[in-house]
Amino acid sequence: MFNKIFTIQKTIKILSTSSLILVLIIFIATGVFLYSNFYKIILQTEEIILIQSEALLEVVQTNLLNEVLKNISIKTKGGTIEAPILRNPFQ
Repeated sequence: MFNKIFTIQKTIKILSTSSLILVLIIFIATGVFLYSNFYKIILQTEEIILIQSEALLEVVQTNLLNEVLKNISIKTKGGTIEAPILRNPFQ
């Protein structure tokens, strides 16, 4: 009878210790999850808001922009070369 009580008490002690360790592991995993998925994102959004408030607004000169785009399109298009008519050497 003493032997059965001793094993039951030992089993209860082991189960309570293991359940406590399991609960601690679950709390730690939950904390890591919340930190990586919520807290970091909140900090990043706060940084974005600060950066946006510090950003300088530049006035775009549309005349100059249109001129530059026109020059780029002319340079990339190439255009036609008006060369003199050469005689065909194969005739």
